[in-house]
Amino acid sequence: GQPGVLYRIPALGGSPQRLMARLDSPIAFSPDGKKLAFVRSEFPSKEESALIVANSDGTGEQTLATRKMPERFAPLYFVGPSWSPDGTRIATAVAGFDAGFTYKAIAVNVSDGTETVLTKQDWGYIGRVEWLPDGKGAVMNAREQTGSYRQVWYLSLSDGTARPLTNDFVDYRSLSVTADGTRLVTAQSDRLAAGWVGPL
Repeated sequence: GQPGVLYRIPALGGSPQRLMARLDSPIAFSPDGKKLAFVRSEFPSKEESALIVANSDGTGEQTLATRKMPERFAPLYFVGPSWSPDGTRIATAVAGFDAGFTYKAIAVNVSDGTETVLTKQDWGYIGRVEWLPDGKGAVMNAREQTGSYRQVWYLSLSDGTARPLTNDFVDYRSLSVTADGTRLVTAQSDRLAAGWVGPL
């Protein structure tokens, strides 16, 4: 799809204010609300994607990390970065296309751009990665390489191991966690197919 445009809309009514353009993921606010992060693909060439940090008013864009094909930051409207509870790191999914599709989750240090791989194994898909408030774990939409459905997983950030929180025959897309980490919300997507018979 087309890159998104970020607007600020007054809660009590009024005209929207355009802040920035060319966003290829949802935004994530820092814990103090002063910064935001997002993914921009085709940056600066069509073979690159970038994890970008900016002020919450859209000014002061800074490229924190980049990927060149056959790797890229996943630029989907229900995928995007998330900020750690202490504001020091940003988690996001990285897709590789070298020998088939493989995904991993990484954390990028906001101060110096250094990266840490959060997942112990390669995955067939990783969508949203959301930090939990204690900073010791995360939840993510993911599909194992041998799996058929995108489920919700708990990811331990100490050793990269994961365990499923859902286990059924539907896909789960997008993910958000409450501030206290006790509840989450996700969108369930079911596949429906039909066969038809008719005269030639």
